[in-house]
Amino acid sequence: MSQELRQKYQQLLDYLKKTGRVAIAFSGGVDSTFLLKAASEALPVDHIIALTIDSPYIPRREIEEAGKTAGAMHIRHIIVNSRIPPQIMNNPKDRCYICKTFIFSMLKEVAKQHGFEEVIEGTNADDTLSHRPGLLALTELGIRSPLKECRLTKQEIRTLSKDNHLDTWDKPAYACLLTRLPYDTPVDASVLL
Repeated sequence: MSQELRQKYQQLLDYLKKTGRVAIAFSGGVDSTFLLKAASEALPVDHIIALTIDSPYIPRREIEEAGKTAGAMHIRHIIVNSRIPPQIMNNPKDRCYICKTFIFSMLKEVAKQHGFEEVIEGTNADDTLSHRPGLLALTELGIRSPLKECRLTKQEIRTLSKDNHLDTWDKPAYACLLTRLPYDTPVDASVLL
């Protein structure tokens, strides 16, 4: 591992220590798994909760894997059941923004119910290089993105994940099932599976 990468990782750990207590939006993918692992190194495990959305547009296996991963780290895992937001039932072009607003508003409320004021998530530095309309919703809701703020790229996260013996280090990228549908097409949950 390069000195620069070591410094970025330490910066991330220092960032997480300053949160004190944190709720992590946890999909079980490469980025959120790495973020959860880093948080478990920086904070006592009872100062962390992992929140996973269970919705018709998220494959069941992803939710199950998230539960196993959080359990292996001894992190409290809460599954938050969600319907498809009514505003995106026709798959509008701004569906990512609408969906992120809906989902992260819900996650903030669940976190608050469990005594956690801060919610963070796994957007990385590379995610800012592509069209990600949902990022605006995160900013508006005050959701922090430590990996992005510490300038960690996807490849760096994979390298650090491998060094930390995380099974997700080489997990393929996962796209929301709604991206399978053309814009302005009614969303039918049965076609998402």
